[in-house]
Amino acid sequence: MMNWKPQETSLISRQEDSPANIINFHTNEDATGGFLNKRGDSPANTINFHTNEDTAGGFVKFVSISPEETFNTGLSLAALLIPGSVVALKGDLGSGKTMLAKGIIKGLGINENITSPTYTIISEYQHSPALYHIDVYRLNNDKDFEDIGGPEIINSGGISIIEWSERIPNSIPANAITISLEITGHSTRKIVINGIKSL
Repeated sequence: MMNWKPQETSLISRQEDSPANIINFHTNEDATGGFLNKRGDSPANTINFHTNEDTAGGFVKFVSISPEETFNTGLSLAALLIPGSVVALKGDLGSGKTMLAKGIIKGLGINENITSPTYTIISEYQHSPALYHIDVYRLNNDKDFEDIGGPEIINSGGISIIEWSERIPNSIPANAITISLEITGHSTRKIVINGIKSL
């Protein structure tokens, strides 16, 4: 894998001389985080995450051009998760939270049909460590989350993925990976990831 050299300015580049669907992501040396890279020497549709150890933390911002790319971002994120990891997803309806969650869950080796647990609120998958997919859309606040035992679940040593995490801000651990998704076009989404280096 090529070594990263800080760029003078932040950029997201789709180079004309790169193979199709290859994206290079960089941050400048003053940024508070890392970068991610989808390279020609990586398996197809794989995004590799890196952090700059001289910077303050794992901050990544880029634009996904399709649901498939959002899914693949989740696949790559899965490799960074460890027991106790919490991934807090934020964004409007249709912004890609569930697609990203599906990628993470798939990347952790779960091959079931994955749907967002909007009505059940919590889905647990057979995985070591335990894997929880949580959708708090129908909850009003942190108190509701406490009432269903949410804090105990996300602090149990498993891996938790929480959709609509902005509804329970006081329940999200300080070391969580937070991911904001914003609709920028019919298929494009701006994705901002914080906390990668906290793992």
